[in-house]
Amino acid sequence: MKKVLFAAVLVLAFVGCTGNGGSGPVTDADSLYTYDYIFLHHIQEPERCLSLIDTSEMRGVMSADSCNWLRGHIYNACLKDYAHADEYLHRVLDRPELDHASDIYLTALSTYCTFSLRTCEYARALEHATEGARLAHEAGNVRFEAEFYGVAGAAMENERRGAGIAYLDRAIALIRQQNDRQLLPKASYYMSEKARIQIEQCQYAKAAATCRERLELIDEMQQMGVMVSEGYFDIQLARTYAKLAMCLQSLGQTPEARQTAEAFDKTDFAKTISGMHDIMHYYVMTDDRQRVEQLCSELEDYYEQGDTVNELFRDILLEKAKWYRRHGKWLEADRTSVRAAKLLDSLMIRDRNHQTAEYEVRFKTQEKEMALAEADARTRIHRIIILALVAIIVVGAVAFWRIIVAKRQLHQKNKDLFELVEATEGRGRPDPSKGGEQKDRDADASKGVGQKYEDATESSLFDRLCTLMNDEQPYTNSNLRREDLAQMLGTNFIYLADAIRECTGGQTLSDFLDEYRVRHAARLLANTDDPIGLVTEMSGFASRSHFNSLFREKYKMTPSEYRKVAKEN
Repeated sequence: MKKVLFAAVLVLAFVGCTGNGGSGPVTDADSLYTYDYIFLHHIQEPERCLSLIDTSEMRGVMSADSCNWLRGHIYNACLKDYAHADEYLHRVLDRPELDHASDIYLTALSTYCTFSLRTCEYARALEHATEGARLAHEAGNVRFEAEFYGVAGAAMENERRGAGIAYLDRAIALIRQQNDRQLLPKASYYMSEKARIQIEQCQYAKAAATCRERLELIDEMQQMGVMVSEGYFDIQLARTYAKLAMCLQSLGQTPEARQTAEAFDKTDFAKTISGMHDIMHYYVMTDDRQRVEQLCSELEDYYEQGDTVNELFRDILLEKAKWYRRHGKWLEADRTSVRAAKLLDSLMIRDRNHQTAEYEVRFKTQEKEMALAEADARTRIHRIIILALVAIIVVGAVAFWRIIVAKRQLHQKNKDLFELVEATEGRGRPDPSKGGEQKDRDADASKGVGQKYEDATESSLFDRLCTLMNDEQPYTNSNLRREDLAQMLGTNFIYLADAIRECTGGQTLSDFLDEYRVRHAARLLANTDDPIGLVTEMSGFASRSHFNSLFREKYKMTPSEYRKVAKEN
């Protein structure tokens, strides 16, 4: 029987280990499959990291929700496979058992908002971002609340120009209120977005103030030693200088704008393609022909070596056309504008074809994947139900068998004890000197011997129980179990409950213990100055409310009132 029970326990352990939500201890062999390792390498090796995630989920190193979120993040940020990103993120967001205030849910929702921005679903991104901000606020998670407000600002800005600044200000204020320096890079990013929106709205004075505020924040982060990636401060300073130079030039503050542009040129970022893009607008505004031609030449050479169908190259062409018009070169301006228009058509066609391909793949695979998932879920549920039923039956049979054996052993022990007591008291043996008369009386006395045996056993057991309660006071232990009490008396809790019920007129074991506890508490209240909470614990009550209820029921007053009356008398 023990072997059967051991086998049932092994089966249950196997079922628990094969569940989707568990995660076991990470060993040295599993170090490649941890979240930290995968997230560190997912940008350089996204395909390999997807394979590592599959193995991590199979081994239980990461939970299923964490694995699905990480897959969605890689497909969204690295592979630009938005169909698979949407699928895996929804596996996390649509799971009913997942707590909406948990970090994994808020992380997946934040990624889904970013995914919606990438796919130009601005209304959907705004809806989920505001919902995420509400959930994060209720959970007291400031980091996620600020992040959702930042996404909401970007989404609202695409819906209505200039309307996203309020959300960005809210995100910046939340971060600045916290004493967490690792959140400051987020605030810096939101300031950059705020300045960009203000520039698009031609609010150059406000944009310049935002840029100066961001420069102060970057200097503050450098002094505090905020941990960021290599080259972060150089890039952020350069991009802020580029925006500030353009704003100052628009406000007519030419000398200060020139100094800011010179500060930009001293950064390493100024020599990169992105840096050339950022400063191009300033030199077009200042009508620096030599610098504009140099930048346009370097950028065009760069893009003509690769894919010229992109937004950045189109921006260069538009800036170049604007510069040509300013100098009266209308033919060159028209040619450049035509190139920019053709490039815009190519971008729209490419995006439309990409979306069409995504929809086709999604429609073809969705039904098949749903059918496979449903079949797999049904098979797993049936298997778990069968194993659980078998385990319950086995454990129940073993428990029932042990109860029967224990009851028989206890019954025999009590019977032997009763016979020993009867023999000792001299009531169990016949007197040979009385002859047949004694035999007749013995025969008459044998009637109802079973009933006498039961009554004597229960009365004796109850007397021993009362002696134990008065001498050792086991009821003061709030964790006292009926099995422990029965063991103290060398009997079974079933016989003990029967003895209490017969000798007290139907009282249960719990009521019997509670009565002793209430009386003990009354003595402590009358004779000590201990707090009522301490009296409750010393009397063996696990619940203050249960103690108050029983005390009021027995003495018709509260413990405080009882103590007051006892002290007065």
